[in-house]
Amino acid sequence: MGFMLEPWRESKKRKAIATGKFYFFDPGVVNFLAGIRVVDRHSNHFGNYFETLIGHELRAYLSYSRTFDDLTFWRTDTGFEVDYLVGNHTAIEVKSKSHVTKDDLKGLMALGEEGVFKHFIMVSHDEVEKNDSGIHIIHWSTFLKRLWEKGLGE
Repeated sequence: MGFMLEPWRESKKRKAIATGKFYFFDPGVVNFLAGIRVVDRHSNHFGNYFETLIGHELRAYLSYSRTFDDLTFWRTDTGFEVDYLVGNHTAIEVKSKSHVTKDDLKGLMALGEEGVFKHFIMVSHDEVEKNDSGIHIIHWSTFLKRLWEKGLGE
């Protein structure tokens, strides 16, 4: 039916929340049962679908590659959040936006202050691959292709 993603609790600089997040295997079923028939590309529903897609791909990759890193997330009581943390080396934020701005990087930058993670990735619909403040911004299709071909580059 889905999976529970546990929070990363090792934060020293900011108080992290302790409640997990549940991802349905198919959020389309949930929307169908709720009577939602059309999902606008710019809606929160679309963003949730996109985040779930990347989460499922990460879980599948970790399983198939027999990588035994934990998959967690980070959220503070002040609102900073990073969608996926792989082990203690890679932090991944997912945005369904076509143009990533500095404002979208706040969660990754705040997590960077912890001094734990080595790689920071923003997966989005932005076609322009770039690095900004140590964060690799990458189109989702390129991210998935590289994930399955080369791994997370630990």
